[in-house]
Amino acid sequence: IANRGTAYAMAIGRALGLKRKQLADLYFAAMLHDVGKLGLAASEREDESHPLRGANLVASSALLGEACDGIRSHHERWDGQGYPIGLRKEEIPLLGRIVAVADQFDLLSSERGRALSLREVEKELERRSGKELDPELVRLFVNVLRQGRSTQELTRLELQELPF
Repeated sequence: IANRGTAYAMAIGRALGLKRKQLADLYFAAMLHDVGKLGLAASEREDESHPLRGANLVASSALLGEACDGIRSHHERWDGQGYPIGLRKEEIPLLGRIVAVADQFDLLSSERGRALSLREVEKELERRSGKELDPELVRLFVNVLRQGRSTQELTRLELQELPF
């Protein structure tokens, strides 16, 4: 599960032209975005405190400093209705916005969530664009998906070309 979402986030980061260090930070933010759920019972896993718990778990690591912002902000929403802080638009760190798009795509397209067809996933992402998700990142990712690579191929390629 984490590998798929991480690969999707990396595809977005590469399409944005992020530099090597930013891609490494994005990798860790995406891979660890739900680390705050560790130790929680299944009924507690959607607790709104998990982004803060996760950020606190990695905050003391010099290697994960930038990733920490992405972990903390991956449930913030473009319209300001997210959590844990209620940031909106560009107030949300870029890594958190990227992880949010990748995580939503994975949730909508896989057995982890709704397992919709790619076309249905695109429609749902576009519906959430400008409300929950950064519209520019949704547009960019939909364009990446329309280049004809399967999600399995995208996952394999992105994780083979890690920036470190």
